[in-house]
Amino acid sequence: MKKKSDGSRPSATEASKAVAETLAHGSPVEKRVLFKDALALATFGITATDAKKQGICVSCRSIVDLATLSEEDRAEYGISALCSGCFEEIFA
Repeated sequence: MKKKSDGSRPSATEASKAVAETLAHGSPVEKRVLFKDALALATFGITATDAKKQGICVSCRSIVDLATLSEEDRAEYGISALCSGCFEEIFA
C-alpha cells in the first residue's frame, strides 16, 4: 500500500477501499502484486514490495545485495523477496 503524500500510511478503511478498487479494476499484474503483498504481510509482517524497496529479505530481514546473487537467485528475490537461504529453508 502506498504512503500518503504526507508520508503516513493509509487507514485500514482507506487501504480496504484501495484493495477493493484494485481487485475490481486493476490489471492482472496489479492483482498479483496485491495478492503477494497481502500474503507476505500476513506471513512475515512486511509486504514483499516494502522488503524489496528496503533491499531486505521478507523473512529474515537480512540485507540482500543483488550484485552478489546468481541470476537465478536475483530472479527468485524479484518474485518472492526471499533471500536464497530463506528460500531454500522454506521450499526445500
